[in-house]
Amino acid sequence: MDEFFTIDEVAQMFKVTRTTVYEWMRSGELAYVQVGARRRVTRSAIDAFVKEGRPEETEEQPANKYSPTLIAA
Repeated sequence: MDEFFTIDEVAQMFKVTRTTVYEWMRSGELAYVQVGARRRVTRSAIDAFVKEGRPEETEEQPANKYSPTLIAA
């Protein structure tokens, strides 16, 4: 049987904020299960997330939507 982790536990594993974990879930990058009113992440979902990796950021792609973008005049 798979082990279940809370949002806080996943955030601690990856050294990110809870908001980042929720963004990964919302975007479909990190699978989760709904247990009543709570969300839980299984060990297999974490393993799949790590195996798939995240795309590397490029100069044309800012780190996030709030990063400044230079506009050539």
